[in-house]
Amino acid sequence: MPSVGKSTLLNALTNANSRTASYQFTTLTAVPGMMQYNGSKIQIIDLPGIVEGASKGRGLGRKVLSVARNADLVLIILDVFQSELLKILENELHDVGIRINKKLPEVFIEKSHHGGLTIHNQVMNKIDLVDGNFISQIDKKIQNFIPISADRKINIDYLKRSIYEKLAFIRIFLKPKWDKIDEEPLIMNQNCTIRDVCIKIHRNFVKDFKYAYVWGKSVKFSSQKVGLDHILRDKDILRIILR
Repeated sequence: MPSVGKSTLLNALTNANSRTASYQFTTLTAVPGMMQYNGSKIQIIDLPGIVEGASKGRGLGRKVLSVARNADLVLIILDVFQSELLKILENELHDVGIRINKKLPEVFIEKSHHGGLTIHNQVMNKIDLVDGNFISQIDKKIQNFIPISADRKINIDYLKRSIYEKLAFIRIFLKPKWDKIDEEPLIMNQNCTIRDVCIKIHRNFVKDFKYAYVWGKSVKFSSQKVGLDHILRDKDILRIILR
């Protein structure tokens, strides 16, 4: 909803400078910011607030929801005094095909990025204005929310970690031959293979691939020789040998 502190939260999470004010609809465009965590750079977009009827075109609703459909993660921000409005937001997302925390059906079709699986976090903002008993009462009605104060920066580090974990990233450190291990990791998704890494680096890497050496938790011993279908784990060190 409007005026729940989305812009203040974006400023707390990223290097953005999103305009903030105490009246509704301050943010009229999508404002991007870049959050850095565990060596990854995650783009976070502050969207205008939506109201009931957004999926049918009220306000800027359809434009806002079309951006949300392309996201890897949706953060639903609630005012601590208006937690009962969660259902309205979930209904508006549902009406444009965003299925909140639903498993994909076991059918043999290619997953579409539009209207497919969207995982979300519920964030309860402005907790600095209430006491623990108030939060406990909300907890009985809404489960698995993250209590924060964007203004006072309470639980912001915890929220960053939660975003990172929900996106299921792992860090792969490349080690070119005769060179040191790269200090900045390559950010990949969990259960990625060496083939996925090759595709991300350059399209010709798969075609020219010969073999690879891996150091880390995904192999039985250091410098193990593996192929394209080897599954990597967080903090693995990888050297790719090309023909």
